[in-house]
Amino acid sequence: MDLVIVKIHQYFEFNRGNSPEMLRVALKVAPVNADLAYLHGMTAFAYEQCHLLDEAESAARTALGLRRKEPWAQHALAHVMLTRGRIDEGAAFLEGMQDTWTGLNSFMATHLWWHLALFYLSQGRRARVLEIYDRHCWGIAKTYSQDQIGAVSLLARMELAGIDVGDRWQDLGDHLAARAHDTVLPFLTIQYLYGLARAGRAEADTLLNSVRRAAELAPTLREVWQEVALPACEGLQAYALKNFRAAWRHLLDRAAAPHRGGRQPCAARSVRTDPARCGNPQP
Repeated sequence: MDLVIVKIHQYFEFNRGNSPEMLRVALKVAPVNADLAYLHGMTAFAYEQCHLLDEAESAARTALGLRRKEPWAQHALAHVMLTRGRIDEGAAFLEGMQDTWTGLNSFMATHLWWHLALFYLSQGRRARVLEIYDRHCWGIAKTYSQDQIGAVSLLARMELAGIDVGDRWQDLGDHLAARAHDTVLPFLTIQYLYGLARAGRAEADTLLNSVRRAAELAPTLREVWQEVALPACEGLQAYALKNFRAAWRHLLDRAAAPHRGGRQPCAARSVRTDPARCGNPQP
């Protein structure tokens, strides 16, 4: 039961952008769970989120030594390898783990393939990236938020790399349309909006108006909506519409905004914590 509680705790701290607490809660139960791969996998990801990459790799390899089919350890190690530019090694590592990607929920399965696609993107294997998107990243659970934002972020990366993604935005936009009023979490909303804007959907304007209301009225996270999400959404919509001057202005405003309370929740999955801020958390 303690690991279930730890996992839920990590999930909430992750969405709050509190990486040090993700690590602390895992380390608290480490002494009595040292023989469980799942604990080491959770610890590895927490270390990685704190940008303690040596510790993350060590914990991930400990987990995989105990149980090869430990997806969170595979995931954490993929992060470490990509961050350190170990592209060929990372691609080979995930290729060697594909046979274990069975019986997983759609997020874990699609996200491991997503990471493999990033390695292939760095290798210039464009056709393979498109194949992974079509067969393994999009289409498993098209109404699920995590699968949707995984598709948005992979299509965006492909376009930044100069890949023609064809009409894939339109199919994704059809399923994002239901998110036109979704302001549950800034990190998700920003990606919904970009996907809708790239698909040319009118719901992008609707969602942007919802973000503006959240920036004025949200009972929680109001500063995050004001200082992070709103300028990011305005900038990304402008970018999607090829209004690059406006995109630059909004995103520059976002970059200049003060950070209140550490990392913001909507940046939690894309911005690394300063290692000094994590320090050496104790159980």
